[in-house]
Amino acid sequence: MTSDVYRSTLRILACLDRYPLFRLVNRLTRNALPPRRSAFSSVGIDTSGAPTPLVPGDEVPSDLHAWFREDVVTQNQLTLVTVLDDGGVNRVRAVMSAIDSYATRLATPGSLIGISTIHFVRWLVIDNGRRLMMVSDYDGSWESYIDEFAEMILSGLDAIWETARGYPPDGAADLPAFKRFLRTHQVPAEVFFSAYPRETILNIANNGLGTNAITYVRANNTIGYFLPSNLGGLYGQAQVSAQEGGAVNGNKQFSGRLGYAAGPFNVALSYGSTDSLQGAVEQKYKHGNIAGSWNFGFLNLMAQWDKLEAGAREQKTYLIGTVVPLGQGEFKFAYSKADQSGAGFDGADADQIAVGYVYNLSKRTAMYGHLSRIKNKNALAAFAISGGAGSAANDTSRGVEVGLRHSF
Repeated sequence: MTSDVYRSTLRILACLDRYPLFRLVNRLTRNALPPRRSAFSSVGIDTSGAPTPLVPGDEVPSDLHAWFREDVVTQNQLTLVTVLDDGGVNRVRAVMSAIDSYATRLATPGSLIGISTIHFVRWLVIDNGRRLMMVSDYDGSWESYIDEFAEMILSGLDAIWETARGYPPDGAADLPAFKRFLRTHQVPAEVFFSAYPRETILNIANNGLGTNAITYVRANNTIGYFLPSNLGGLYGQAQVSAQEGGAVNGNKQFSGRLGYAAGPFNVALSYGSTDSLQGAVEQKYKHGNIAGSWNFGFLNLMAQWDKLEAGAREQKTYLIGTVVPLGQGEFKFAYSKADQSGAGFDGADADQIAVGYVYNLSKRTAMYGHLSRIKNKNALAAFAISGGAGSAANDTSRGVEVGLRHSF
């Protein structure tokens, strides 16, 4: 069994050179992915027919009925049941033992080798070792989920399923054949539970501190009031929004902002509170901040302190930045630090650095470019660049954008 675990561990690590420790192990052991047997996919051109057993002894566990639907909410559910080759159960258990050893000793909580869309995944040996079942809940479409798996842990997928009947000769590297293998062995879930049907795992972890407060981004059914503009530099606003129906839907809130601006100086503070659910517990989701800037002429210096709070969990964020005029353009720089604590999130910290440059072609048209990098630290920190593919715990997220904007 020990030798099986060792071989299975090397099989899993073969595609993980992006991690320095695993890259060193692969170099020392000369471990690498096996070459493909063919440059072409083993899947035929016509794949429109009903799933059939792929090889003798294979089974199609269930038809994907006409009523089967995906992408109804933000999350989807995947259940697979495959038939193991004779004697394959020991190799599968060795793979599971290697994965468990990594997860309990090396991996940071909330991460599966860099995949940031998984709410839950588990493999089970069932029917006295004759079949292997996988159960998972995930964000996004089936296609993107499988693509991410194949990109991030290709050798791990091969290690798990290479003893299953009907597994492609070239494994997950033959992506069309791998997807056919999965669809053939998929069992549709008639029911699955989603506590936050509109939220991704990253939003649940980082936005609203695990509550269903949608006011982190926007609020509906709002009424607001703005102070008049003739108060000697004093400005402010207040806003309330109502809840629809009897359930706590994360929209009922009140918030306010008060500031003062005079010459080069500008400072403001704000606070808001939303009735929300954290799991099944009703909580007040609170958000407050204070920010200020001073324009020295040759640069505009700014700073902000921000705090989110829900139950025993909170997040503090600190930011300092500057905008420097340069001829027809301006250079921008910002550094921020996030610090989460409470409810198992102690140490879920991250640092972000961002730089950018905007060149004004005219009063209404400008070219721009921005770079940003987030370094997650410890525990459950999985902050990611907005609009990006997400980030794993204790990993790095990067973003680049270049564009042209015009105001009509």
